[in-house]
Amino acid sequence: MSFHSRLWSSAVLSCVIGGAIACSSSSGSTSDPDASAPLDGSSNPDASSTPDGGTDTGSVPDASAMCTSIANGAPVVTSSIMSGVAAPAGTGGAIADGTYFMTAQIQYTGGDTNPEPQQYTMKITGGQADLTGHSKTAADQSFTVAMTANSATGAMKWTVVCPTANAGKDFGVTSYTATATTIHVYKPTNDAIFTKQ
Repeated sequence: MSFHSRLWSSAVLSCVIGGAIACSSSSGSTSDPDASAPLDGSSNPDASSTPDGGTDTGSVPDASAMCTSIANGAPVVTSSIMSGVAAPAGTGGAIADGTYFMTAQIQYTGGDTNPEPQQYTMKITGGQADLTGHSKTAADQSFTVAMTANSATGAMKWTVVCPTANAGKDFGVTSYTATATTIHVYKPTNDAIFTKQ
């Protein structure tokens, strides 16, 4: 099972079955007017205050946009297995724009117990993330997601933008923890760790 199907729901399976369907475009852009706004809500006029005092930010970019293919320079990593341990909940923080490599993945109770080699690169621009990567020896696949994040609580949601056949679907991300150099992206059974380049 690959990173995108481990971390995310089956929303993208039509793109990754057999690795033969291309999800990239030469245009490489979206029409999201908030793409440069930081996820912590500090300068996003569309950020709304939440009852717990944090801010929810991000908007869904144009669903007609094609996936942006980015160079995948990440190292190959294999998941660590933490049987009998529940996945932690993220604590939030400001997410810095930039390019990140997946440098580790941890599978918790209920997660995959058959680790396999994976290689993923993510580029964050405001409330959008473009990802390119693969598992085993499959060809790279590209995805675009809109990210909604609460910097105070750590709540996070990724919504599919591309492939367009799955636009609007939830990837299953529940929370995150960000520092100046790393982002932990949590799903109920795993933690994908990305390091800023």
